[in-house]
Amino acid sequence: MKSQRSALDRAFAPLVAAAEGRASTWAAPATDGSKHATPRVPWTLLVPIAAAALLGFVAGALWFREPSSQGSPFARVTIATAPLEVRARGATTFAPIASQAPIELGATLRTADGKVTVALADGSSLRLAPHTTLTIDDARTCSLDRGAVLSDVAPSDTIFVVRCDGLDVTALGTNFEVAHADGSVGDEAGKRVTHVRVLSGRVRVGNTEVGAGYGVRALDGLPGEPTQLHDLAILTNWVHELLVLEGDRSDELGTRVNEMLAMLGRTKMAHLYEYEMRSLGDHCVLPLTRFVQSPQSNDDAYRRREAARIASDLASPAYIPAMIELLDDADPDVRIAAARALERLTGSTRGFDGPYWRGDDLEAGRASWRAWSRAKD
Repeated sequence: MKSQRSALDRAFAPLVAAAEGRASTWAAPATDGSKHATPRVPWTLLVPIAAAALLGFVAGALWFREPSSQGSPFARVTIATAPLEVRARGATTFAPIASQAPIELGATLRTADGKVTVALADGSSLRLAPHTTLTIDDARTCSLDRGAVLSDVAPSDTIFVVRCDGLDVTALGTNFEVAHADGSVGDEAGKRVTHVRVLSGRVRVGNTEVGAGYGVRALDGLPGEPTQLHDLAILTNWVHELLVLEGDRSDELGTRVNEMLAMLGRTKMAHLYEYEMRSLGDHCVLPLTRFVQSPQSNDDAYRRREAARIASDLASPAYIPAMIELLDDADPDVRIAAARALERLTGSTRGFDGPYWRGDDLEAGRASWRAWSRAKD
């Protein structure tokens, strides 16, 4: 605060001097001899003096506000599925904090059974899993004591660090997860175990570089070799509930749906990916329909049909227009899936049942549904 005040003092000194000079001139006795005459101030001079006054007010607010004993507000809780506790720097006890409440540098966050999204001042976000304890050390450094944090790091010239028992995980503009716990079985027994999984970008775990799609396990702060991970969406599925609650604020949900869709039919875990997509509810309908309508899906009939089938099952009334658009698709299986969704959502086929959508002359059915949609609008 002392450093900020000195800097502001220097910055505003010329404005203050100019304002004082003008004020002295305007306050001088009138030259016509009337001690009651009111000096006229040219309006063009009001602009700089008003600006000086406004800036002075801002400076004063900074100078004379009550200093915080806990640091400067730096982050904010945006989503919490259960109560979150915070311990201020220097404090010994945790206290509950409300959603949307500010968090100050040096604070330690603790989740119980819920999950939390914390937005940082630089545009980054931290998503905390249940039973996680994390300290925000400074603007780009956090310390993870236990649990898991998925960091979506805003690009910057300054590295972002998640520290675990002396092991630094550093990144620039990266989406990655760090999980930290006590090991209990095999070679992890009695040791501190850190798992790092990189969803996009690159990170450095100690001195080991790790790229997107790879992960590293560290025992007592010593990282092993990076290994390729084919099921990142499943390994980090605890974050899906938060992504759903964030809604349109994040493109990450759509990216994850596309990744899970890409795994259908290519792995023995395909049923798990479909289960995860269905657990997202109608939030995955938009990315699924976008995939069906995208040029890159034209050479993948199986996934196009699977995407249409899942979207048809999950679509809510808000996605009726998207289902009507799919009636224009060249694939009859996609059209039938869309028609099935429309019947479920509206209680009507408009006189055009499933077999109709396998035919070639479809303009009457499409026109009927478009007219129905316009009437609803």
